[in-house]
Amino acid sequence: MRPEKEARVTKWAFASFAFRDNLTSAMRETVRHRRVVKWGLIALSWTLFALFFSSEAVIIRAYAGRALNLLGTLSAWLICAYAWLALTPFVLYLAKRFPLERRRWLKHSLTHLLASALFALLHLALYVSVALRVAPDANQQTFFTAFRSIFITNFHFDLLTYWSIVGLSHALDLMTEDVKLARRMLTRLSDLLRKSLENNGEHEVALRDELEFLESYLEIEQTRFQDRLTVHIRVDPAALDARVPNLILQPLVENAIRHGIAPRASCGTVEIRAERQNGMIELQVSDDGMGVGGASVESLMKGIGLSNTQARLEQLYGAQASFELRERDEGGLTVTIAIPFRSQFSRDGEG
Repeated sequence: MRPEKEARVTKWAFASFAFRDNLTSAMRETVRHRRVVKWGLIALSWTLFALFFSSEAVIIRAYAGRALNLLGTLSAWLICAYAWLALTPFVLYLAKRFPLERRRWLKHSLTHLLASALFALLHLALYVSVALRVAPDANQQTFFTAFRSIFITNFHFDLLTYWSIVGLSHALDLMTEDVKLARRMLTRLSDLLRKSLENNGEHEVALRDELEFLESYLEIEQTRFQDRLTVHIRVDPAALDARVPNLILQPLVENAIRHGIAPRASCGTVEIRAERQNGMIELQVSDDGMGVGGASVESLMKGIGLSNTQARLEQLYGAQASFELRERDEGGLTVTIAIPFRSQFSRDGEG
């Protein structure tokens, strides 16, 4: 190749490379600019969200004649909005990674349901921290309300965590093996959450309602464990109308299954018993599982779940209630609760 021609080729090559570099830089700058604009608009949207709902809260308080705290209300909503702003990238990733297209809409819907449950846990954790701050300096009624909020929140936290992660993941696996069984499990999960929210404002419910809720929970557990879990429920018909603490049995049964049955490779049994005797209602949850293991009954009683149950009983019934945890001679543990019998049909003012 002649020197003149070679020089022209080299010149055009350098020009091509320079143009490509300039084009790449321009494209990168455009992408960067669009990204800044996009997230600026998202941040603005969440800010407007906070302003709207804080304004609504202030207007409602003003209309009701309550004291106004403009800065506090706005701060609370801004914290909520910017927490969601921080989670937005993950939400957008899920929306792109798991689109609700026709072929996989059910499986992807379950994934989004799981993610939304995890986000809800963050919100619920906030209520726990608020209730913990309120309780120490509050009067008895305020303390009870705060304490019950903590308990209900803790229950929903455990429930949503356990069943959103374990239950829904199990349902996702079942979708490739047994669609009918997976749908039944999801239906029971939906029933469980619905029933837990229906009585969310009640301190006490009828024992029959408590057992109905428990049966939905147990059906999910039996779907998971299949023939590894046997459940016996023995209830005195005279006890069905008794008023019992809302959601008192489920945490005890969950403890029995999680700590007594789940670690075993063989089949295990959980027994729930309720009877009326001598003006009292006795509730009992037993398992034939691992027992206390290397721990002691006293240390187990100090666990969050059991200590919360004891505190609820003391707050509701005082010295009239009793709570006992003991080892069974044949293996496993038994939890026994005794509370005064009060009919669901009695007036609220009657003991």
